[in-house]
Amino acid sequence: MTFYILRTFPQAEFKAENQLKDKFGCVTLAPRELKTRTYGQGKHKRDKPYAIFTRYVFAQFDVWPGVDRLRDEADLLCGYVAFGGCPAVLTPADVQFLRALNGEIPLPPAPWHKALALGDRVRVRDGHWAAGQVTPVTQVVADRIQGYIDLFGRSTVTWFSLADIEPV
Repeated sequence: MTFYILRTFPQAEFKAENQLKDKFGCVTLAPRELKTRTYGQGKHKRDKPYAIFTRYVFAQFDVWPGVDRLRDEADLLCGYVAFGGCPAVLTPADVQFLRALNGEIPLPPAPWHKALALGDRVRVRDGHWAAGQVTPVTQVVADRIQGYIDLFGRSTVTWFSLADIEPV
């Protein structure tokens, strides 16, 4: 049983997920995050789920049902992701990551983050400061570190996510 990447219409991810469950009886993943919206000059607040991957739903089928059947029975789908004319499938590591984003399983921490100490040097490989700069660690907190980065000729203190760095 493999997971396929399906495209939906804008802001129809959760409806398409329910439609796939009802009509095909398949397992679906549409990771979401809660965002708080403020209304009425800050007087009213409301939490609303938003899709992390907008316009995409991940569905697990025993056998690929075919594009025509998907479009006929699930009217909120507008296509699928393909490579070389074949539907794209997710690897088991991708599925595990999506389940962690969905909150079904805990997200595994980076195995090397416990070995970080003050003064260690790390390279920024992703995120806002992804210029490949090397920075010394000045503080380590649960899921992020503090370090220096050179901006406009000055050394500036900033925080980095553990997912965005790698040890040097």
